[in-house]
Amino acid sequence: MKTIIVSGVAAAMLVAGPAASATYSAYDQFAVAGGVITAANFAFGYATSGYAGADAITAFDIFETACAGDANLQCARAANGASVVKAAGAYDQPGTPFFDAGELNLHPGAGNQTTVVQFIVPISGLYSFSGAFTANDSSPNSVDVAAYVSGVSQIANSRGAFSFDADLTAGQKVSFALGSAGDYSFDSTGFALSVTGPDGAPGVPEPASWALMILGFGGVGAMMRRRRVATA
Repeated sequence: MKTIIVSGVAAAMLVAGPAASATYSAYDQFAVAGGVITAANFAFGYATSGYAGADAITAFDIFETACAGDANLQCARAANGASVVKAAGAYDQPGTPFFDAGELNLHPGAGNQTTVVQFIVPISGLYSFSGAFTANDSSPNSVDVAAYVSGVSQIANSRGAFSFDADLTAGQKVSFALGSAGDYSFDSTGFALSVTGPDGAPGVPEPASWALMILGFGGVGAMMRRRRVATA
């Protein structure tokens, strides 16, 4: 009886296995409500022109659910002009090519401040990052783009699609930055980011596994009660 019970519990633990990876979207999570950004796994702000992947960023201090009076736009920004704007789906302002569906619009600050989006790692493990920086202005100017993991650059300094993997620990930050390249004008840039992981995370047992574990532990309890009665 003891062997059967122990085997049942062990089998339930094996069935649990690794959990499925989760996917985190910077666009989906960005939202402004009650004067704050409500994203659970991302931070948004700005840093100085010397930014090189440091975790510390300055939070935005202006939040609008109808940015510039437009109910289709939410934004967070600073007085220096650094900003993150989210449109409701694909949306074009008159005379501009702005806002493809599923991307945020970033703009650096007038004093060479970089606008930064950080992914904050929820669980240790291997993560995959994919996305793009795209020119969103009517007359796009040059910009500096970067992605850093612990100060190590992950992508080339140019617009376009990117992808990379990183083995990360819980609480670690992966930073994506947009700078002005010395000229603040016409720097509106689309930014899409999807993060998938972690691979190999400890699993949560399926309902059938929980039932098997409960049965096993119940059997252990019954056996211990019988043993106490027999020795009384």
